[in-house]
Amino acid sequence: MNRMKAIVKQSAKPNDFSLMEVPIPDINEDEMLVRVKAIGVGIHDGYFLPSDIKYPYPIGIEAAGIIENTGRNITDFQEGDRIAFVSMMQTKGGTWAEYAVVADNSLIIPIPKEMSFTEAAAIPVAGNTTLKAMHALQLKPNDSLFIAGASGAIGTFAIQIAVARNCIVAGSASKRNHDYMISLGASKTVDYQDSDWIKQVQQWRFNLAQALQVCT
Repeated sequence: MNRMKAIVKQSAKPNDFSLMEVPIPDINEDEMLVRVKAIGVGIHDGYFLPSDIKYPYPIGIEAAGIIENTGRNITDFQEGDRIAFVSMMQTKGGTWAEYAVVADNSLIIPIPKEMSFTEAAAIPVAGNTTLKAMHALQLKPNDSLFIAGASGAIGTFAIQIAVARNCIVAGSASKRNHDYMISLGASKTVDYQDSDWIKQVQQWRFNLAQALQVCT
């Protein structure tokens, strides 16, 4: 078999996407071919495209799957390994396909045995973004953190990481997502549709001007 199904961008026209059969891409000595089992979906998928794009082009930038084949220079991974990864801005295509090429210098995360492919596919982009933000903050135990849009992908990670570091977390989202934020560890939730939500946060624990807003 040398062809695969993929969601592709067919031309430079906006929203010109379709399910098609395209060739399975070849790999070089610094790449791996991954059989995709689950994909992450985000607003970036349709426009994170290489400047030298060749149509039809499989879209998507994150996924989880099983390594099918490795180039001769790959030493840290082997066929059969379960990985989550980011693969974008390359001419060989993205992740919304049965197979994807992953370069050795990409973000690659081994998947623990207890984690499903579906769970793992949601981690690379949002998880990496959150970790970088948390590192920049240098949070200490008992610090207070406000997260805007805290029920989204980045907010979901940010709440849990901050709580694991013994920080006190407040988050904003629509009312229907408040129980979800509390289940992740948030101590205070506000509805961004309330006209006084800023005052609610200020009166609760800390000065909003000193809080981080992680927008998702």
